[in-house]
Amino acid sequence: MVADRFGPKLSDKLRVFVVEDEMILALDIQTMLTAMGFSIAGHARSGEEAVRGILASNPDVVLMDIRLAGNLDGIETAEAVLASRDIPIVFQTASTDEPTLDRAQLVNPYGFIMKPFDAFELRKTLQLAHLAHQKDKELRASEERWKFALEGSGDGIWDYDLATKHVE
Repeated sequence: MVADRFGPKLSDKLRVFVVEDEMILALDIQTMLTAMGFSIAGHARSGEEAVRGILASNPDVVLMDIRLAGNLDGIETAEAVLASRDIPIVFQTASTDEPTLDRAQLVNPYGFIMKPFDAFELRKTLQLAHLAHQKDKELRASEERWKFALEGSGDGIWDYDLATKHVE
């Protein structure tokens, strides 16, 4: 197991679904993840296969190649998954063309990692994506509780912007 100089080993708890169409690279990534203490929730080579596998296995994080075999690319696959599940997706790609990366940003990924990557970079990217996703879920739950509390109180709400001295 790889020692973690920066805190607890989040990788011990994380189940990763790997989406990579190049079989040798997919096996290499899975071997690397397993050696770091991650659990492999599954893997897929095409977007269609990935959607089925991710929805069935409900992983903690998805490592998704942008270019895939089949009719769906990684971005379209992410959209299909996120339409029914709240799972953090980290894109991996060798593609650095700006239009593709701009398009990928539209699905709000929790990270990008450029191929080739090393084990440390991969581990930290996945751990940070999972942590950020957990914090986002906590924030959404807190916002929802406050919303219900404010709506149920019957009190008037106003917001004062200190910079503009404007009341809403």
